[in-house]
This record gives sequence, structure tokens and C-alpha cells, in this order.
Amino acid sequence: MAETEKGQVFAAAISEIDRQIEELRGIREALIRLGANPPGGKYPVSPSLTGSAVVTGDPLAAVREQEFAGMSWTQAARVFLQRIGRNEKTPMIIAALKKGGVDVGGKNPMSGLYTALARHSAFVRLGKNYWDLAERRPDLMHGKTKRPPEKTAKLRRKRKLKRLREAVQAGTETRKAAS
Repeated sequence: MAETEKGQVFAAAISEIDRQIEELRGIREALIRLGANPPGGKYPVSPSLTGSAVVTGDPLAAVREQEFAGMSWTQAARVFLQRIGRNEKTPMIIAALKKGGVDVGGKNPMSGLYTALARHSAFVRLGKNYWDLAERRPDLMHGKTKRPPEKTAKLRRKRKLKRLREAVQAGTETRKAAS
């Protein structure tokens, strides 16, 4: 009984610290927006705020419960990989997404996430089941550039018109052959 009470006390203390950290981050950002000029003109930034520090040890420790709620698989995976600052395997990304509140469901969640990451231009595959952000590994981007939406819509219209023309031509040729 004493162990569960102790665990609840620790959990409450940790959540209060997390709340205070978020409040301080908000205050810091507000000060920066107001234009407070520090000496030397540079704002001191800790690596943990920028996400540039590499997380050593358990990468799941970098994810809080329900942190990714409302995000897509790829959005949450991008935030996770930015936070840990290194590449990671698909099963670990799935575990982080689940801990963060993203439902990675389906018959085979691993193949679903694998496919989503492979199709998205923000990720590069480093090896079997290893993923990293394309911004950190531009040397591995193999033609993964997104077309602007207006070009893809234009291409779809062109293809549709071409199919319609071919169907009309095939219909007129069939009528001529029958007569």
C-alpha cells in the first residue's frame, strides 16, 4: 500500500515539474518575442530546448504520455526523431508513438508505419527498419521531392483527359468497324 502512495506522490511531483517547465518555456518565448536584448545579442539556448542534443539511453524516456495526441503517424515520428537526435528502428518508433497517444493500429502496425515513413519525403531509410530525418541525411534522399499541389492536380487532369480521348477514339473505331 505504501508503494502505490509513494508512486502517486512521485507521479504528481513529476507532472507538476513538467507543467512548470512548459510555463517557463512559454515565458521565455514571450520575452524573445518582446525583443528583450541580452548582452552580446544572442539568446542562450539549452540543447534540450532545441532538440539538437542526442538522447542517450532509452529513447522512450524522451516521450511524455499523450504528447502526440491528435498528430498523424508521420508528424509524431518526425517530432520523436527530432527529439532523440538520432536514427531509430521502426518498433521503437511505434512504441514511442503509442506512449505519446498515437494509435498505430491495423493488422500489421509495423508494415503500416514502415510504408507511411517510406512514402513521406521527411524520412530516409538507413537500413532494415532504421529511419532518420531527411534533413539530417540529405545524402540519402533518392529523388524524394514533393511536387507542388497545383502540379499534381494538373497532371491528374491531363491523364484523365488523355484516357477520355483514348476511350472516345476506341469507341469511334469500333463503330466504324461494325458498319
